[in-house]
Amino acid sequence: MEEKTPEVQAVVERLERVERWHRRFKRAAIGAFVLMLALIVVLAVIIALATRQREKIVAERFVVVDEQGKERAELFGIGDGSGLIVYDEDGEHRAGLVLMRKGPSLSLTDEDGTIRVVLGVHSRGPFVTFFDEDKKPRAGLGLGEFGARFRISDEDGHDIWEAPPAQ
Repeated sequence: MEEKTPEVQAVVERLERVERWHRRFKRAAIGAFVLMLALIVVLAVIIALATRQREKIVAERFVVVDEQGKERAELFGIGDGSGLIVYDEDGEHRAGLVLMRKGPSLSLTDEDGTIRVVLGVHSRGPFVTFFDEDKKPRAGLGLGEFGARFRISDEDGHDIWEAPPAQ
């Protein structure tokens, strides 16, 4: 075999280094491609699962929290109905929407959580009732088989005025 001059030997060694680097680079590129392909498949599966989960989420109770983790609303099933309660920044129940077999009702509360107004519909018709701070009904308006009726009650719950007058 012919002896190589130092210049040729240097070129051959450099060429071998370049070829080794090129083989490593090809392996790394193929590995990166396979990894990227696997990542794309995993992301596609995650997106498909997330999209499918949006179709229907089943739970007995959903709670909405604010940025500090405080409960601000609650959606739930109860007995033969369902409800939505909304809380203020202090955690007090301020509004509630409930649907039961008898019909829907909306309750609004004061800053202490005491129900002050209820608006609803039951089998006899729609109604609205106003409560005092002691939770006693003080005024109400209803519409039913008897027609429209408006009542005002004293602090003991006795009717002091109604229209039309009771027959």
